[in-house]
Amino acid sequence: MKAPELATPDDIDQIFELTYLMWADMGYANPDRSWEPGARAELTRQIASGMSAAFVIRDPRDSTRLLASGIAMIHQRLPQWWCPTGRIGHVCWMSTRAEHRNKGFGAAVLQSILDWFVANNTAIADLNATESGAGLYQKAGFEAPTYSLLRWHAPSVS
Repeated sequence: MKAPELATPDDIDQIFELTYLMWADMGYANPDRSWEPGARAELTRQIASGMSAAFVIRDPRDSTRLLASGIAMIHQRLPQWWCPTGRIGHVCWMSTRAEHRNKGFGAAVLQSILDWFVANNTAIADLNATESGAGLYQKAGFEAPTYSLLRWHAPSVS
């Protein structure tokens, strides 16, 4: 297997395609896509700023086709005793084409993301895992936090 590499701007369309495949596997087959232009612009901006990176694995028979991808994001928070840099990583949009799963692609992309976090002085990372992906993340060292994550949604902000 070829090692994951940093995505290029030409990979953005397929990263979104893989993400939609991931959401379809989660039961969200036809999400509203009105948010997509903003997400594309923000992902491009964050990659350019160095606060995010996308890693991909290319098809060895067709280097323009992606088999797997994942995104690393760094959120700058206030430094605290448990995180002196204040840098918290977030892993998102991990996806592998169905016909290429269980071949180590997801693990390789995840390891590249974790290595990128370390290289960027980010020692803590979170993610949201599906039941089918939880084992991969636990094997890499992720564990359930000892606190409850609660989320608030403003009723008038979309």
